[in-house]
Amino acid sequence: IEEAERELESHNIYDTSRMLAVYPSRELLHRPRWQLQKLANVIKLLKDSGLISKAVLIGSEEERAEWRAADSEVMIDANLAGRLSLLAIGALFSKCILALGNDGGLMHIAGAVDCPLVVLMASTPISYRPAGKHVRAVQSALARQSSYLREAKNKLDPTEFTKSISVEDVFQACLQTLEAIK
Repeated sequence: IEEAERELESHNIYDTSRMLAVYPSRELLHRPRWQLQKLANVIKLLKDSGLISKAVLIGSEEERAEWRAADSEVMIDANLAGRLSLLAIGALFSKCILALGNDGGLMHIAGAVDCPLVVLMASTPISYRPAGKHVRAVQSALARQSSYLREAKNKLDPTEFTKSISVEDVFQACLQTLEAIK
């Protein structure tokens, strides 16, 4: 816990009661990533609505650099990607009101510490979503179709799966998750 607190304090974050953890994840061949700018747009909506006060980025050093290049409006208050151990990330999640991110290992850590979360699962089966009390998975329309077949997934451009997830869909999922924990 001390490691996470030290990093937050180094960014002048002392009140974590309405803090959001953001995990962009990496773009992988089998798992397309929702666009970073769309994540930034959701963060802006959450901040503008007053539902969150601070947003912190977690992930790898590579994600740290990618976010720095993409976050033109500086929606993130602390870019901690590549700076925390897995234990510290778990501690950080335990302090957050919500976690938001693409499907990946760190979202499973969020679920394991019962952090409410919204996970973007563009092409992943819903049964792979993180465990936890307040987990909402947002899937692409392609992945939700009952006629979805593994062969079709291999023939499509991976970005096709992310295109059908809108900023509004994700924002609404965040609202529903926050409402459920009141």
